[in-house]
Amino acid sequence: MNIMNDYVSNSKDEHVFTGDYQLLIEELPIRVGIHNRNHTERVLILSSLLAEEYKLFSKERKILYSAVVYHDAGRKDDSVDPDHGWGGYIEYIKKFKMNDVVEFLIVFHCKPDATARRFLDNKQMSMDTERVWLLYQILKDADALDRIRFNGLDTKYLRLEKSHELIEIATYMIEIDKQKKR
Repeated sequence: MNIMNDYVSNSKDEHVFTGDYQLLIEELPIRVGIHNRNHTERVLILSSLLAEEYKLFSKERKILYSAVVYHDAGRKDDSVDPDHGWGGYIEYIKKFKMNDVVEFLIVFHCKPDATARRFLDNKQMSMDTERVWLLYQILKDADALDRIRFNGLDTKYLRLEKSHELIEIATYMIEIDKQKKR
């Protein structure tokens, strides 16, 4: 059974995997190591699954998927870098107009939740704060789920209940990538 193919062919977000977002990922600078294009693709798929589960509106999905594509675009290497989100947002605004929600998601995806929440609670956003927080949690969880490839996913770091249901799919995606490399 091919879970991903079944998902993609039944998803209302099929264009995420075959259209504009895929092209954006292919345009990203080539990175080797753990934060490569395959990582971004997996995070995009996991984010889209969570977007469906939490019934995000079309505008919210576009914001989320844009943030996913650029969330690691500012990385110079694979070391711990709590500020690489700024570089990702700079890459984003080279191509698109500024967006406060996309900025928040990209910049804070690599910061502690408490820091992100404090910022969000003290900032006027163009979108409802709780919806922004949901997008943030989806991005963080999708990114965390991809840590399965290191046998290092600590499920206590998953913020959303539905994220726990994606562990099998995240594991399957890693297996597919391993098979492609053989």
